[in-house]
Parts: sequence; C-alpha cells; structure tokens
Amino acid sequence: MPQIETEKGLGSIIGASESMRRLHRQVEEAGPSDAPVLIVGETGTGKEVVARTLHRLSSRRSRPYVAVNCAAMPESLVESVLFGHEKGAFTGASARSAGYFEQAHRGTLFLDEMSAMPVSQQAKLLRVLQEGTMRRLGSGTETAVDARVIGAMNADPGKAMEEGRLRSDLYYRLSVFVIEVPPLRERPGDAVLLARRFASEFAKAQGKPAPLIDTDASMALARYPWPGNVRELRNAIERGVILSRNDRITLDELPATLSRTSPPAAERKDPSDPTPPAIEVALPGMTVEEVKRRLIVRTLEATGSISEAARKLGISSRTIYNKIREWNLSPESFSNGRV
Repeated sequence: MPQIETEKGLGSIIGASESMRRLHRQVEEAGPSDAPVLIVGETGTGKEVVARTLHRLSSRRSRPYVAVNCAAMPESLVESVLFGHEKGAFTGASARSAGYFEQAHRGTLFLDEMSAMPVSQQAKLLRVLQEGTMRRLGSGTETAVDARVIGAMNADPGKAMEEGRLRSDLYYRLSVFVIEVPPLRERPGDAVLLARRFASEFAKAQGKPAPLIDTDASMALARYPWPGNVRELRNAIERGVILSRNDRITLDELPATLSRTSPPAAERKDPSDPTPPAIEVALPGMTVEEVKRRLIVRTLEATGSISEAARKLGISSRTIYNKIREWNLSPESFSNGRV
C-alpha cells in the first residue's frame, strides 16, 4: 500500500506534532477505502492536500482527481456543473457537457466548502451518493457514475446543520470517515519544519541555494498564531526567500506581523555566545525530534520559565514537562524558580 509522503514535495502532509501523527493515522486508514470522507478544518490548513493524499493512497490513484470549490459555483449553475447537461437544456447549451461527476468517473471528486452548496442541490448530491446514478440537466435517462466523494468544510458540521446550511442526511452519508485537520497554532514545532520545506522548494524554483532560517526568525515562526494557517506561512516564506541575502532568512525578510512576536532584545541570546543557535543548525540530516528539542530548549533558556516558554511557543506547559522528562532533563535547570 502506498504510504503518506511526509517529507517529499511541496504540499505533502508535513508535521511531527501529536495532532499531525493522529492525522497521518486517519489518512492511512481511510485512504485505501472507497468510502466517502468528510474533511473538517479552518481555512488554509491544507484540506485539499489531505484529499489529494487520500486519492494517492487509494486504488483510484491512476484515475482522475477532480477538485471543485462549491462556494465559487453560481447557485443557478450548480446542477449543470455537477451533473452536466444535454444540448438545448437551457439557453446557450449548444452541446452536451459532462459534469464533474462524470469527469471524476472511477476516480475521486473533491467538493470543497460543501456547506456553501444550496440545500436543494445537496439533496440531489445525496441521491447520487446513495444510488450511484445521476441525470444530466435536460435528460430523461439515468447515467451510472462511480466517483469517490471527499467533502470538506471550514465550519463545524454540527453548527452548519443547526443553521440549516448542511443537510443532516448528507452529513451522515459522508461521515463514514471524518478527518479533522488541526490549525497550525495547535501544531507545536511544525511551523519551523514547514518553513524549512517551503524555503527549500521556493529557493529551488528561483535557482537559489536553500537559505537558513536564523534563530530569531525561527522563534518568531514558532510563536506566531498563524490565523491564515499553512497558507499564510507558505506566503511568508516565499517572501522571505525572495528577499533573503547571504543564504539566510532573518526577521527583516519576514512580514512585519511576525516581527511583533519577536522577544525583546534583552531576552535574545548574546551573538558573541559560541553555542550554536538552535535552529540555524537544523540542517538536512537532522531529525524532527532534534529540531523540536533544540527549539524548546532554546526558548526555555531565553525565558527561564516553563509557562512563559509554553506561551511563546503556543503549546501547553504539560507538553514541555513531558518533553523534559522524555529527554531526561531537569525542569529546575530552566525554570529559575519560576514555572
């Protein structure tokens, strides 16, 4: 069975946090199945990346993968776009046209922002899922279709159903597997890993050597809450690569919003200190766990407080305590009496 490509290619599922390991397991379990999947997550978290990975892991991987943004479809055209139409079905229909379901036959149909689809059309979508047949607009005959449907929403399904934006019967038909993609702020350490990957990819595309991300920039990346999630991070690193000098990305090359997360100068490590900076030595060949350890330890050294380090890194104090025990370190060596 094909495995998730966690470290290969831009857009792959990358992350070492517990929430991402859980996501990996869910995708590996759901991927080989033909069952419908509902992916839930905030805007920019990478729901389509998950959908494409599910397709790659399935027996349909050599067949079409068709992605549709339901929010971008005019309400009057939803039926024609999804199910196709016959010649003369409406003004301007000069020829038969295959809809997205037919285009995805024997492959995968990804329906993003499903709750934006009119409820009346959701009923027709449910029928296709249940019966495996559809009717083109203007046709009197049924056409068999075999497309695995993967839906996605950036809203809570329960709330969408309460508000009448999502049919409950459609939700229950799709929710054979429900996969929640965590926001980047809940993935401690992953922002730096993703940043390194994006920096390498963008530099390669521009014919430049992959830049290092210096310590202050890395700590800012780790602390920033990323309201735009992975998409916002990707844009920030693209900017950083374009503006980088001397094969290095500093805070100066990143958006100003990240600079405001930088610690006061008094908290920063003395540049004359010979100890290697934590993230600057995160070079190819270093394991994910080594990167995570260096980032957490460096933040503890800078703050002298486990609770403050947790706040700056956007993780819980319990997570830091667990890591300290796992790495056989002493909490007292970092807390300076403060926790």
